[in-house]
Parts: sequence; structure tokens; C-alpha cells
Amino acid sequence: MKIEKIGSLQTVMSNPDSKHNYFGWPTLARLKNGRIAVAASGFRLKHVCPFGKTVISISEDECKTFSRPMPIIDTPLDDRDGGLMAFGESGVMITAFNNTAEFQRKQVGGASLEVAALDATDSQKNKVAVANYIRTYCDMISEEDEKKYLGANFRMSFDNGVTWGPIHFAPVNAPHGPIELKDGTIFYLGRQAIRGPENPDGIYAYKINYDGSWEKIGRIPDIDLT
Repeated sequence: MKIEKIGSLQTVMSNPDSKHNYFGWPTLARLKNGRIAVAASGFRLKHVCPFGKTVISISEDECKTFSRPMPIIDTPLDDRDGGLMAFGESGVMITAFNNTAEFQRKQVGGASLEVAALDATDSQKNKVAVANYIRTYCDMISEEDEKKYLGANFRMSFDNGVTWGPIHFAPVNAPHGPIELKDGTIFYLGRQAIRGPENPDGIYAYKINYDGSWEKIGRIPDIDLT
């Protein structure tokens, strides 16, 4: 396979005047009006932290320049892996998923103020400060908010990303979101986000409707690798 480099390397998203300057896991799509959109999880501190927002940047000149990243999904939890898809005449769908506050607390480990003694290195002090910052934020997330937003979710726009509808819960999740089939169907294949005896963990296919509702198509059979 031949890989050809077109154009020069550039930064699409950044937030250089803040420590919240980590952007990752992008998805790119051409919108129905011809513009290029990039979605990602941004305004983070690092790979795993509770501050992620699912953001989008738009290019009107074939990726020569991009707009500042705009938050589209911003729940109290860590919104990760922004998927992006254009559909219909002027539709855009952006997807994400998140984790519990307790999961975020566990990621910072046992760093505590005791480590930040006078003889601690700047690196150690910074690690403790970040850990305490994350724990303090997680303590502010209520059980009601976590129950409301936890899982996979999405928002839809019908004017090429200018305005967006409410946050909907998604039945499945995949890092880059769903696809539009030739007949206009929004087809979402991903890992099951709905838990329970009738919905065991696995890979499922769904049809997403324009009003945010969904219809289950079926489950992909498990593969026995033994």
C-alpha cells in the first residue's frame, strides 16, 4: 500500500493558554455543505481525566485552517471518543461515551498531600496537585448527574452543525460513531451500552431515527477463538 503525504503537518485543535490542552481520538467527516469537520475529546489534562468534552472544529478551506474547538457534548463526566457522521440533506451526528466518577478517582492512585513535602520534586508536587484537582472535581459530581449522563450518548444537528438538539442516550458505542447507508438509514454498530439480562455484553446493530430514538436490528454472533 502506498501512502502519499498531502500538504503540511498542522495542529487542528489546541488550548495553549491552559493546562487543559490535551485533545485526542479524532474523527473526520465531510459535511453535506462541503465543509470538513473534526470531532475529538478535548480540553483535557491527560489521557484519563474527568474533564473531557466532545468538541468539533470546522474547516471552510479544505483543511488549510480550522475553527476553534467548540464543545458539543459536555456532561459532568469525562466525554470521550468523539464520533462524527454527516447524514440526510444537512444532518450531523456526534457521539461519545463516558466513565463513572469512581473510575476517575481510581486512575489517580494513592497520590496525597503527604508526598508534597518540602523535599519533594516539582514533578511529585505537580502529580499530587493534579490528583487532588481530579478528586475534588469528582467529589462534586452528584449521583443524580452520574445516573443521568453515564453511558454512551449523542447529539444531532440538522443545519450542518450550527445548532444542536438535546443529548440522547445511545444503545451502543463505537469510537467513530455510526454510518449512513445508501438508503439514508443511520446504522450504528458497536458495543452494547444497555445492560441487563435481556441485553448481555456484545456487539449489536441498531438503526437510529432522526428524532433520537432507535430500533434494534440484531446482535453480531460471538466468535469462539479457542
